[in-house]
Amino acid sequence: MQKVLVTGGSGFVGWNLCNRLLQSGLDVYATNNGCGNVLPENVKKINKNYFGLNLDNYSFNCVFHTSAINDTQSNDLKGFNEVNVKDTAYIFEKCYKNGCRKFIYSSSTAVYGHSNPPYIEDETKLDPLTFYALSKTNMELYADTFKNQKKDALVVGLRYCNVYGFGEFHKGKRASMIHQFIINKIFDRQTNIFKDGEQKREWVFVDDVVEANFLASNSSESTIYNVGSGECVSFNYLVDLIGLSNNIKYVECPFKGTFQNFTSSSIDKIVYNLGYKPKNSLSFNVFELEKKLRSYFYV
Repeated sequence: MQKVLVTGGSGFVGWNLCNRLLQSGLDVYATNNGCGNVLPENVKKINKNYFGLNLDNYSFNCVFHTSAINDTQSNDLKGFNEVNVKDTAYIFEKCYKNGCRKFIYSSSTAVYGHSNPPYIEDETKLDPLTFYALSKTNMELYADTFKNQKKDALVVGLRYCNVYGFGEFHKGKRASMIHQFIINKIFDRQTNIFKDGEQKREWVFVDDVVEANFLASNSSESTIYNVGSGECVSFNYLVDLIGLSNNIKYVECPFKGTFQNFTSSSIDKIVYNLGYKPKNSLSFNVFELEKKLRSYFYV
């Protein structure tokens, strides 16, 4: 049985990925910081302690690296560098030394910043606007250096668009706007939206992100892919789709210089190379997610 490591296993993407890998009959290990989702009992946990993460005695066939500080508006440059860059280097180097030759890591379309969409992996200029985006850019640069040094290793980066789905409860204000909109609807809360609500986002369902990771682990080449859906809609569209029209307040954006007003990515490369295909439409996923969240909260 193949043994795999998921870093950030209790996180949003990591937790959903662990469940998918278990269904595929893999022996799943996951790093766990004690926060977030509760891992299934048959996932073997590797906990961080006071001294950090110790992978000395572990050997894996594949590493899925999803752990990160993902607060896009944090100014903790040191924290971003320690976790998103230095931890990546430690995990890759240690696991490679112990025999691993497959590394799939999570990045973000935040690295494109204000570059004109649709973003194309090998053409669009990187323009990180926040410390978060800068740390993801630096992580990609490290991964590229690692790939060039370790010729026998498969290293695939996945730049996620805005991910939404089940398993975001622990994220608070960092949760996707779709998750926040649905929660506000369920509990009849006011929803604040930056003026004028016509900012556009490309959304990707977490199940599709998980499938992209699985496909990437069977890739024949080291490269980087956008992971999106091809569906780019405004916040106002989501308000109408979810049914929030009666409880909306439009507010000024407090970080206009670092806010991406329009995100959209080409997914041609991952579709052509890996056979990736989003399973369902945005509207279908949103309606199903609301039903699942209502069932979870018994409302």
